[in-house]
Amino acid sequence: MSETDKGDPPDVANESLAGDGLSARVLSGLWRRFLAWVIDALMISLPAFMIGFIFFDSFASLGKYGRVVGFLMQLAYFGIMNSSIHHGQTTGKAIMKIEVVDRNGNHISLPRSLLRNVVLAAPYFMNNAFPFSNPDMSLFAFIALIIFGIAVFGVGVGNTYLCIFNRRTRQGLHDLIAGTYVTRTFPTGHVTGSVWRPHLAIIGVWCVGVAVTMLASFAFLDKGVLADVIPLYTAVESSERYHKIDLQVGKAWQINDKTRSQTNYIVVNAWLKHKPVEFELEARKIASIMLYNHHEINNINIISVGVIYGFDLGIATGWKRWGESHSPEEWRRKIEDEGSKAQE
Repeated sequence: MSETDKGDPPDVANESLAGDGLSARVLSGLWRRFLAWVIDALMISLPAFMIGFIFFDSFASLGKYGRVVGFLMQLAYFGIMNSSIHHGQTTGKAIMKIEVVDRNGNHISLPRSLLRNVVLAAPYFMNNAFPFSNPDMSLFAFIALIIFGIAVFGVGVGNTYLCIFNRRTRQGLHDLIAGTYVTRTFPTGHVTGSVWRPHLAIIGVWCVGVAVTMLASFAFLDKGVLADVIPLYTAVESSERYHKIDLQVGKAWQINDKTRSQTNYIVVNAWLKHKPVEFELEARKIASIMLYNHHEINNINIISVGVIYGFDLGIATGWKRWGESHSPEEWRRKIEDEGSKAQE
């Protein structure tokens, strides 16, 4: 049995093959790939941010679908540049003198490059883009949530794990599925080595663990808290003014001089579909919904409201935010004062 069969050898194993005159490529090290990614991230995020700033309201109106736009923008960049069209090199890879090839050392076709990028990038762009926010979800929404969870935390973490610990071939899941490698541009030739199979078993176990954890979290979810949250979600969503709502109902404890005090709170953050006339007025509208839809509002000590307007493309973001935290009594006073001013 050779040394390469006993475990994951360091990258120098491939370098020594090239040094001995064999026709084999040298795998790119982790840091070269990381630096190339940083350069490429700047190449696509800076123009995207400038475009988003110019067309702020248009991108803000997209809500979660802004990530679809960002995904397609980066797909075009990486898909074309990593294919044979651009000799397997993005701008970052060209600077770091590395390229994407198949096992024979040839550059890959555009469809193959697109597939490689989808597997790599989809988990990131799916994060925070789940289309259902109300916890009172249907069976279809629940199954979709499990799939999202496996894609984001299973495939996403699996990709990172392989890129770091798969020292034989430095292939992530995206490379394994597309049959690609990232190598140095010189020497040319074929690629040697294969992935250590236990790595794949570890990723499989991890993905199953993610699914089981998500199922267990719903099974043990506090039904009392859920009963408090669902009416609030439904009431806010019914206004159809918001892309997304994050809502928490909970308790916090403080211990001072051996005395323990409890604070009951509601925290709600809402992403607006349209540019508000006044952020403060929007915050009061949301606070009013909390006041009149929580069945035990008199037991709440603090209501914290965040109103957010902006865009999220995944590759670039821009936000305007207004936040206020008051007791229910203070919120009532502010709402009543606003009503009095409106009558005048």
